[in-house]
Amino acid sequence: MFYYTYKITLLKGSLAGHYYYGQHRTNNLNDGYCGSGRIIKDYFKCYDKIEGITYVKSIIQFYNTPEELNIAENELIGDKYITDNLCINLIPGGNGKGRNKGYKHSDETKQKMSISKKGKKITEEHKNKISESRKGKTFKPHSEETKQKMRESALKRKPLSKEARKKISDSKKGKTPWNKGIKINKNK
Repeated sequence: MFYYTYKITLLKGSLAGHYYYGQHRTNNLNDGYCGSGRIIKDYFKCYDKIEGITYVKSIIQFYNTPEELNIAENELIGDKYITDNLCINLIPGGNGKGRNKGYKHSDETKQKMSISKKGKKITEEHKNKISESRKGKTFKPHSEETKQKMRESALKRKPLSKEARKKISDSKKGKTPWNKGIKINKNK
């Protein structure tokens, strides 16, 4: 059994440059595990798991026991999940403190979450300002000239190399699609 801490650095979209620290216990170092946090899972729904293209995974250190692993992850994440805007961890690490593993928010944290969810009441004055700012604005479809420019831009894109296509293909083999069993209503 291998016990290790790792860092995932995201490479695509608005989360490019953001990172996620985690721990993993496995018998197979090539099992494709990339974290269990909500943000990291949502990211991989949008951008497939293609190492070197959508993310980079670095193993930080191996450990001998689960206890050493928990301590190391806790020290690794520390308060970065609060203080560093690039860190996408949602909670401190260590001791398997996840949503499904008995983690409890402090009363202070619960109070802050409650306040943030309640939001502010919009005054009539504010509603009127929003209304005035939207008056007369219409959303028009793209002109034919703009559509043609977009087509030309798409044609100029460099095709993926054979190596990149093979990596994509290999990463998808044997995996269940993320949307399997989800019915999508295309009529909406």
